[in-house]
Amino acid sequence: APQINMDGTNIYVSYMKRDLATVEKETDLLDVEKVYSAMVYKTYDYQTETMQDEETFVTICHDTLSDPLVFDHHSATAEVNGDTYMISTYTIDEDRDLYSDADRELFISIYNITKNKQYYPIQITRDSVSQSSPKLTELGGTLYLTWLREGYVINITNVSEILEALFDTSKQETVSPENGTTEQVTVNKEVFING
Repeated sequence: APQINMDGTNIYVSYMKRDLATVEKETDLLDVEKVYSAMVYKTYDYQTETMQDEETFVTICHDTLSDPLVFDHHSATAEVNGDTYMISTYTIDEDRDLYSDADRELFISIYNITKNKQYYPIQITRDSVSQSSPKLTELGGTLYLTWLREGYVINITNVSEILEALFDTSKQETVSPENGTTEQVTVNKEVFING
């Protein structure tokens, strides 16, 4: 189902887009392996009442799969240092076998809407246990991710803390193993999928 997120005068509508060109009968719609899908969003400026013409596709990267099977898409927007980000969460069926569910792992994708840059996804789980129904919720200015583990165990993590760590530009102290000297370093976190 489409989801609406807001930031300033923009409304972001995110959804799973499905290619129905290969559908021959109604039952094909239920076969997620036959119907290609992708996470996308469109922007609507409610002050000028204009909708962005093009859809923005959220790139799905995976360590071992070139075109992973995505489930349970949910999104939210967040503002960090004056930039707007589309935060998406989803699960990936890692063996592409829909009858086994112990291989569905949970990910977060971070897309800088302001600069049109997408970070590589962050894998939240890697435990060969079924993850499902992820949802992003903002409470009191903090963004949380909740999801089900094994279909009934509720999990929660603070996504705002993950974002703070990702965007932390402060210098950290490190000690050289060669000579024991201390130096201040900043980790370059500007590594994007698209440039």
